[in-house]
Amino acid sequence: MDDDTENALSQADRTVAAQRMLRDRPHWSDRRIAADAGLSATTVAAIRRRAAGRTEQPAAARVGRDGRVRPLHAAEGRLRASRVIAANPGASLREIAEQAGIATATAKDVRDRIRQGRDPVPPGRQPVGRPAPRPTAAALGRLLPTMGKDPSLRTDAGRTLLHLLSVHALGDETTWRRLARSVPGHRADTLAQAARRCADHWLRFADELETRRTALGPEPEPGRRPVPAAAP
Repeated sequence: MDDDTENALSQADRTVAAQRMLRDRPHWSDRRIAADAGLSATTVAAIRRRAAGRTEQPAAARVGRDGRVRPLHAAEGRLRASRVIAANPGASLREIAEQAGIATATAKDVRDRIRQGRDPVPPGRQPVGRPAPRPTAAALGRLLPTMGKDPSLRTDAGRTLLHLLSVHALGDETTWRRLARSVPGHRADTLAQAARRCADHWLRFADELETRRTALGPEPEPGRRPVPAAAP
């Protein structure tokens, strides 16, 4: 919108223009719509909130004035970064940040968390209803040696568990496909049943751990001291 047209439009005209753009292009950012409609970003945000009840579904991301797509929620940006890293483990921080629409510092934090076998989204910031992430084979391979140094796992049960995990962390999907192709046809059904039984045991084990974690509450982030409970 040029200056002459902008000056000729009333506040009501600009509001109508913003409403039309919000309806036709809900994925545009408030700043981008504000620039085209001749309004402030704050005013566009207010118009968007008033119209929220009439839209079918809010966009998960918005396109800024520079044309870059940015997630609406910080957690979504971190999840996008984790997918970029999974697809291209050698990507630079700048590449991760640009493709995920996040800051370089955030990209570094996501990459560090994944390398440590932790969730790319810190506790308390996960989107509602999001399932727990599954670490990649590479992340699991890096995590197991670290867990082996944990004094709390230097028990008979802890050593057994880490040994079982190391045996099952055989590599990526390609490795498992290669193993499946090596099984003779007359043993396929028996081994499939055995694999499903093992998988069922691991799923039950994971469910019990998650139930226990929920009952005890989330653990503090590494390097942070737990906040003492308030006195009754």
